[in-house]
Amino acid sequence: MSDHKLIVEFKNRHPIEVERFTASLTALGNQFKRFVSEHEGVDPETRLYVHEIRPGSIIAELVELGKSANDLWEARDYIAPFLPVLQDLVETVLRLTPKAKLLDKPTIRNVANFVSPIAGDNNGQINLIDNRGGVVVNQFTVTPAQASAIAYNAQHLLNSDFPDEQRFINEPMVIFQARDAPPGKSGDYGIIDRFSPRHLKLTFGSDAVKQAILHESGHPFEQVFWVTGVVKTAGGNPVAYQRHELVETSPKAA
Repeated sequence: MSDHKLIVEFKNRHPIEVERFTASLTALGNQFKRFVSEHEGVDPETRLYVHEIRPGSIIAELVELGKSANDLWEARDYIAPFLPVLQDLVETVLRLTPKAKLLDKPTIRNVANFVSPIAGDNNGQINLIDNRGGVVVNQFTVTPAQASAIAYNAQHLLNSDFPDEQRFINEPMVIFQARDAPPGKSGDYGIIDRFSPRHLKLTFGSDAVKQAILHESGHPFEQVFWVTGVVKTAGGNPVAYQRHELVETSPKAA
């Protein structure tokens, strides 16, 4: 077992309701799952697991494990890059910056649920700690006042009239050829006519889907891919597609 752990420390004066405590850890796990799905790695099914619950307020040690068949094994280190991303999300909702309007609703809910156990506990706080072998590498703290402000701002955002992620099933997509990309752009791009005539950035829910679309389809630029996934939006406009499943392929019409 790796000695690299993510420690969640709830310093509470009042007892924490079990439902709020579990919702907080569930939200953290959900956001980590979303983070991993958008980054290429050894195992896209890497998840956070509770390694130990220690006394002293409530201290939960979390470790990341991958899943191969039915076996659990140590995964590539995602905790280190995940923590600053999560901190940025928390601060975005707390300060209600313009970027907050670009967040999808599941992310906003995860941020609000994560900090909810200490909202209203005047002497409480949450410490989230990147701990490597007993050495604190990164840490950020959420106070009760901040947790209450996050809850209020999250509710405002969730009630606002802006699009969420849009999921789709079995839509035709073509790959945009990299040589035609505008200067300075790199990566994989695709076009799904129903959402936008423009080429948008592609991410993949798993390495298997990416392999099937880009490397196992013969000539990907000559194929139509029928895919299931999510349209990512920003300001109400489509900005990226995330592929979750390849349903089938067919040749482009001559």
